[in-house]
Amino acid sequence: MKAIEPLGRFIGIIGIIINIVAVAPAPGFTATATIETAASLADHSAASIKAALPEAVTSAVRGAVAMGLHHVHLNAAQVVRDAVVIQLVATDEEPDQGSSAEDPGPSADDPTPPASDQNQPEGRSL
Repeated sequence: MKAIEPLGRFIGIIGIIINIVAVAPAPGFTATATIETAASLADHSAASIKAALPEAVTSAVRGAVAMGLHHVHLNAAQVVRDAVVIQLVATDEEPDQGSSAEDPGPSADDPTPPASDQNQPEGRSL
């Protein structure tokens, strides 16, 4: 039975290592999703747009929360045909406290014009 004792000890050590690796959190892995949603417009008046925008944001935030993503920021909003279309970026990681939450936009010193996406439908930004 003494020959089985080292094998049992070896298997026990391997079991402990597997449990430690399985339970240890994986650093650096975050869940991120881009969520787009639309809300219908009754017409193209400012009042109609102002009413549809919170509806679209609420819908997108509910989707993010349902996926377990509790930190969101509005990436884009525009009127496309007869709807307000928004895009949120949601993540399960808290935003950096040192960085600004708002995108500063292009610098006045930057000669590069913003890229345009040819696949996007015609619309106007809000």
